[in-house]
Amino acid sequence: MVEAATQIFGKNPLSDYHILVQMTDQQRGGLEHLNSTALQYTRTGLETPEGYEDFLSLVAHEYFHIWNVKRLRPAPLGPFDYERENYTTLLWQAEGFTSYYEKLILKKAGLISQEAYLDSLSKKINQIESQPGQALQSLAESSWDAWIKAYRPDENSANATISYYTKGAVVAMLLDLLLIAQTEGEACLDEVMQDLYARYYEQANRGFSEDELKAALEGRAQISLEDFFAHYIHQTQALPYEAYFDKLGIDFLWETASSDKPYWGMAVEGKIIRQVWEGGPAHRDGLSAFDQIVAINGIFPPSLSNWLEKQKTGARYEYTVLREGLLKTVFVSLDQTPPPLCQIKPRPEASTIQKRMQARFFGNKVKRILLDCKEGFWNTLARKTA
Repeated sequence: MVEAATQIFGKNPLSDYHILVQMTDQQRGGLEHLNSTALQYTRTGLETPEGYEDFLSLVAHEYFHIWNVKRLRPAPLGPFDYERENYTTLLWQAEGFTSYYEKLILKKAGLISQEAYLDSLSKKINQIESQPGQALQSLAESSWDAWIKAYRPDENSANATISYYTKGAVVAMLLDLLLIAQTEGEACLDEVMQDLYARYYEQANRGFSEDELKAALEGRAQISLEDFFAHYIHQTQALPYEAYFDKLGIDFLWETASSDKPYWGMAVEGKIIRQVWEGGPAHRDGLSAFDQIVAINGIFPPSLSNWLEKQKTGARYEYTVLREGLLKTVFVSLDQTPPPLCQIKPRPEASTIQKRMQARFFGNKVKRILLDCKEGFWNTLARKTA
């Protein structure tokens, strides 16, 4: 994993790196530092293959910050003015690109399969496309508003905002596809990261602007990205998944969910409705966040979450809820299916050029070669892995 991350930039600035892991009950997250990271992960999280992969993704994410954010960074992200908030419209690059690379690093290192990697991309796409807020808040706005929205979520966040982590990762994926298609596999997002790192960290030792980021991408793609930035960074136009995957000989398909699976359009915790998604049955028929469910069709199921998941599409339910101290009756018709889910599938009949571009996109497994890193780091790594 260390070698895969290092190969992206072609060099490693460190002779030593420390990872501090605190095992907790429920927390998951990390904080990057110049030469280290502090992680939190659940005590039981490593008991399953899925949990272990998620932990490796967290490590890869924070390790990638060695280059992206701690050295290569948007101009407002250092040096900091610790007396006030530091605003930027580029958190979608800082955290979004890093979120994109966290799984790609695992794929390059041979730690996950191509199928698992494509599944991780699908999940990110499904996450943003099922969130109503992605049609209201642009990536630039999401970045700028982080202080008052991303770090202060409320019951309506899903309806009004979008994550610059997740959508930023999806946009990074589209830029990677675009670069590979434009150069027929000669360049990808890796080369852009190398260009930015060399120019703005190693040579100028300063942060970059959005125009400078766009110029670096255009330099490799050899086309204007003015419309791309206008439509997908500063506006909320639909992302062009099908067209971008098609150029690499990859099918991008939307599959309708089973009609037998209920879609309430709400999130319930215990007896409390925590979120209601705009346009769903719960929202349309009058349920609200913070409603306390007293009964459904005259009874309260002993295991509410399991009961809700087992109901059939097409039925009508009588909810009795407690709202602001008053009992309310709300009738909800379960007449919608869940949002469609995407599938990403390479075509067996893809051309030779397309298969070469696919190999670049999927990330070939890293060869264990000595890159431009400080000797002490690699000697230490060799001793620890021997």
